[in-house]
Amino acid sequence: MRNLKIVATGRSKSSLDQLAVVSSLVKIVNPKIVCYNGNAIYDFKTKEFLVLNKFRVTENLIKKINTIGKKFVVDIDGQLYSNSKESRTRFSIINKIPKSKIIVGIPTINPLTNILSFQIYDENINFDNLKVLGNYSIQNYKYMTIVYPENTSKENGLKYMFSRDLVEYSTDFKIAIGNDINDIGMFQWSDFSIAVMNSSELVKKKTNKVLDQCLSSYLQKQIGDK
Repeated sequence: MRNLKIVATGRSKSSLDQLAVVSSLVKIVNPKIVCYNGNAIYDFKTKEFLVLNKFRVTENLIKKINTIGKKFVVDIDGQLYSNSKESRTRFSIINKIPKSKIIVGIPTINPLTNILSFQIYDENINFDNLKVLGNYSIQNYKYMTIVYPENTSKENGLKYMFSRDLVEYSTDFKIAIGNDINDIGMFQWSDFSIAVMNSSELVKKKTNKVLDQCLSSYLQKQIGDK
């Protein structure tokens, strides 16, 4: 796969910046990449950040954003904010992002604020508190829950990218890699789809291949890294 190029990911802007610092995999990332599971496009070269989909900021959310969870981090325009030092530490450990990149304290928001995601660490989430977000999509993991705006899908970001010719090169063979339900729409744009090890059973049934190794190891083998 000499021409392998990553054009979409579930990662955040902060995570992509960290990837650029610590990993050789960045050389196979398209300069403009769909991130936040399709809700934004980030340009590595210019640092331009384009939001495609976000939470609707209502008066109710403005008043109650601090009640989303006991321990959480919110991503606003690519900047991370935690509601406590403990939340900052958890986010840093789980996402491998330096604590210095996370601001403690939730800022005042307004209807124009681009809220992209919430990462919540409560053992038992109070879903009544999430009602202030309106409609949303959710991803549950062992140590956290990530909440995205409604209609989150990498497919939406890919449609935007390809319709505006934002991919650095063209190819006749497209590979899609995913692990969750919101990745299934993306598979329609690919010639070959791959599910990572922790994928849901539904995703595994929809793909051509299920990995038996971590994604970074697989990609490094494809690009010939030792």
